[in-house]
Amino acid sequence: MPMAKLGRIISTILPTIFIIVLGFSESIPLPIRIFSSIICGFLYVRLFVIYHDYQHRAILQNSKAAHWMMVFLGIYLLAPETIWKRSHEHHHNNNSKLTLSGIGSYPTVSKVRYLKLSNKERRLYLINRHPLR
Repeated sequence: MPMAKLGRIISTILPTIFIIVLGFSESIPLPIRIFSSIICGFLYVRLFVIYHDYQHRAILQNSKAAHWMMVFLGIYLLAPETIWKRSHEHHHNNNSKLTLSGIGSYPTVSKVRYLKLSNKERRLYLINRHPLR
């Protein structure tokens, strides 16, 4: 089972490398390079999800190969393990608290507090909570 999950990481990393090379190749027509950039974005999301699951200790905890892949992946994704653990744990411990500010959290206020906000604060709150944001 761990080898299958490790294969998912590799089967995402290799196409990502290929797409990056394709996207930067000036001999490739621009529409193909733009399309490859979009595909690369989707692959980055997949890599981030895998990294996220690994950091939550949901997958591959006993794999040395996965550990080193995740060390390099974390650095590449600009979320090294030490910084990730500190900021992401803070996010999980403080997400959706009844406050207007928070790291990695959508602002959530009670109805009573919302009614006490100024018009400007209400607009900002609603913009922050908008589903398309």
